[in-house]
Amino acid sequence: MNGKLLVVTLFLVVFALVLPFALGKIGFGSEKDLAGSIDVHFYYMEVCGFSQKQKIAIDNLQNEFSQTSFYYHDLSQQEEWESYKRVLEENDQTTEEVPFPGTLVNNRLFLGVFPEEKLRDSIVSESRKPYLIVITN
Repeated sequence: MNGKLLVVTLFLVVFALVLPFALGKIGFGSEKDLAGSIDVHFYYMEVCGFSQKQKIAIDNLQNEFSQTSFYYHDLSQQEEWESYKRVLEENDQTTEEVPFPGTLVNNRLFLGVFPEEKLRDSIVSESRKPYLIVITN
């Protein structure tokens, strides 16, 4: 009985080590290559100095993570403004004094100016989240 248990345990350990490579989550390629299913939404106002400062970081990240989708939302457009207010409400933020700029990395909201490194870490963190592949005929 102990021999079977050892074989099963070894199989599970090998399976756990090989599966991430097969799914492409670790090993081959860089973390930047893994960021393909991530959406970054940047909400800004052209006349805002803080927005312009944050935009530089967003532009740099867009160049760095070519597989990530970046969307720019100019809050001077009424439709974009309403969209941003919905994002704030969905994230339990007040819409009375609307803070901006805002950056949404998948479902993680950053309000105000954040260091480029913090946003980069968020994108990489999102790329490491497990996902399921279902293969059907």
